Amino acid sequence: MAFQTINDIPTKAELDELYPITGEHSVDSHRAQTRAILSGNDPRRMLAIVGPCSAYSPDAVQEYADRLARLAEDLRERLFIVMRLVLVKPRTRGGWEGIMIQPDPTQSPNIREGVMVSRKMMHEVGKKLPLADEMVNTENAQGFDRPLSYTWIGARTSLSPQHRNAGSGLESPLGIKHPTNGSIGHGVDGVYVAQRPHDLYLGGKHEHSSGNAYAHLILRGSEQEPHANYDPASLAKADRLLTDPKSQIVNPAIIVDASHDNSRLNGSKDESLQTGVIDTVMYHLKKGRASYRLVRGFMMESFLKGGSQSLTGKASADQIEYGQSITDACLSWEDSERTLRSLADDVDAIR
Repeated sequence: MAFQTINDIPTKAELDELYPITGEHSVDSHRAQTRAILSGNDPRRMLAIVGPCSAYSPDAVQEYADRLARLAEDLRERLFIVMRLVLVKPRTRGGWEGIMIQPDPTQSPNIREGVMVSRKMMHEVGKKLPLADEMVNTENAQGFDRPLSYTWIGARTSLSPQHRNAGSGLESPLGIKHPTNGSIGHGVDGVYVAQRPHDLYLGGKHEHSSGNAYAHLILRGSEQEPHANYDPASLAKADRLLTDPKSQIVNPAIIVDASHDNSRLNGSKDESLQTGVIDTVMYHLKKGRASYRLVRGFMMESFLKGGSQSLTGKASADQIEYGQSITDACLSWEDSERTLRSLADDVDAIR
């Protein structure tokens, strides 16, 4: 037998009872504000989806959230800041798969404990900021969607019919990244599918989705040369595909992911280039380039300390550097704050 049952996982009802999402979390309001920006009905602000590549450790995440919440309040008239709280990591060839799977990165996986730690973190951080997460597994989407104001489907799963169809039933706005090969057309296909109703097998039931009218495209760069796709030609192509009447896409919108392959240089990711990605896009917006008209905001990977660290050789969690990413490299808090304040000033300039 290929599978071995380890233990039962808390149900959605159990999680809701332990860590209820209440009016204190303002999820409905946060979702409404996100929709307004994506649809162009709130032209005063842009979205900034910002936070660690992966949510570890809970204490460092809480400290980061406290800082980001203060900054979000300061910039609220120009930016709507949503915090990345990534609980499961898609891996190309193995590695730590996120706090939900392995709550202590130096010990064996424990999904039951990871689910509890993750939902508790969402409950606490969600009182301070709107939350965003990647839908890596459709199986737990129904148990973890309620705290989220924004969800995205990543580059490694954006071609998956199950992910697209499950995303069509989420109440939070849904970003669709194009695949790692950089195919903008495949990303737009995902937006089209997610905006339509579907019948699907999910959580042991036949579910019918109504379609997610706020599904939109995320440009994250390509693993192939040329890596970046926040240039005028790429934006023009995305605009053309999203607004083609044959596509029947409503609320066409683009989020530019400043990280991943958009911040690749000489074959390697350089987290410091994220600032330049944002500056370049805003330059074109300030110049009034029509091809950038659908850009509604940015994604950025950021943590307390810049860079990243390897787990190799770390025998216990206390050997992990506090506040530094254990997956992709992130901007430091200081660089992140400067970047977001500069972005807010640029938003003033174009509004």
